[in-house]
Amino acid sequence: AGSAYERCVDLEPGYKEAWYNLGVVYGRQRKFSREIRAYRRALELDPAYIRAHYNLALAYEDMDRYPEALKHYTRVLELDKASLDAWINQGIVLVRLGEFEAAITSYRSALNMAPDQAELWYNLGVAYARQSDMSKDAAERSALNLDEREAYERALAIEPTHFKAWYNLAIAFRK
Repeated sequence: AGSAYERCVDLEPGYKEAWYNLGVVYGRQRKFSREIRAYRRALELDPAYIRAHYNLALAYEDMDRYPEALKHYTRVLELDKASLDAWINQGIVLVRLGEFEAAITSYRSALNMAPDQAELWYNLGVAYARQSDMSKDAAERSALNLDEREAYERALAIEPTHFKAWYNLAIAFRK
C-alpha cells in the first residue's frame, strides 16, 4: 500500500487523504520520521484535518516528543470537543509532562463522556497520586489522596479485576 500512496502523492501532491494514509502506512512500519512528514504535509493542505492532527500526536507520543504531541491533541480538541480519545491521550501526555492538574481536567472531561471506563478512572487516580506526591502542603496531599482513592474505587466498581487499581489503592491507603 505504501508504494501506491507514494505514487499517488507523486502524481497529485495536493491530495491530503493520500498523504494521511501514507502516514498511517509509515506508522505501521514504525518509520516515524516519514510518518510525521506525511501527516505534516496533509496538515499543510488542510490545517483543520482532525485525523491528521490526532495521528501526528500519536506519532510524536511514540517518539517521546510529548510537547509536540500535546500541541496536536490540543488542536484536535479545539476542532472537536467530543473527541474522547484526544481527551484521554492528552491526559496521558500531561501526566508524562508533569502537568498533573491539567491532566486531571482532561480525564474529568473524558469521564463526562464515558463514566463507565475503568481504565480512565484508574488514570485519574494516577494523576491524583502524582499531584499528591508533588504537593508540599499536607492538607492538599490529604485531599488529593481521598480523590485518588475514590478514582481507584470507581475503577474497581466497574472492573473488579483491575489489578493495577487494587495495587494502587493499597498504596493510597498506606499514605
